[in-house]
Amino acid sequence: MEVYATIAMIAGMLYLLLYFADQERGMTEETKKELVSVLVRWAKRGGRLRRYAAIAAIFCLLCYYHSIGKSHALRKSLERA
Repeated sequence: MEVYATIAMIAGMLYLLLYFADQERGMTEETKKELVSVLVRWAKRGGRLRRYAAIAAIFCLLCYYHSIGKSHALRKSLERA
């Protein structure tokens, strides 16, 4: 239970750090889909440990993608006001 709580805490902090990161660079949806498909293909070639690593990498990638997109949407709405 402690391991899962620690992983959840790290994932939450990673999401917050990425959400509040002030970067102008982002990732297109095509790039995101391509990276996820590469990770899925990589995970299918291995065992359980490789699949767990791929799940963690995909989770971090999606956190990065969604946090950058949300920060740009927030910045654009503030510029309009």
